[in-house]
Amino acid sequence: METALPDPDEEFDKAFEACEDLLLEAAANDAVMTVLWHPRYFNEDEYPGYRRLYYRLVERALDLNGWVGPPGDLYQQLMSTEERAERGMERITKF
Repeated sequence: METALPDPDEEFDKAFEACEDLLLEAAANDAVMTVLWHPRYFNEDEYPGYRRLYYRLVERALDLNGWVGPPGDLYQQLMSTEERAERGMERITKF
């Protein structure tokens, strides 16, 4: 559910590896992975390395054909897909 990351300023590769492991696990299980990234972590003066890690995480998720966006948009997409599935028009598929 939650994973503490190594400090991306000091151990960027290890921090990214922890994120990538979770992405790969989610992809292998057709699961949803959420990332809670507080806006303060984009302040490079106080949290060096976190902004870079965030962008790399998003890029890797997209490389894996993951869906990236706000939870509300995912909910709308899932609901629309489920409604179509109930009508026999479409099955839920990987995003």
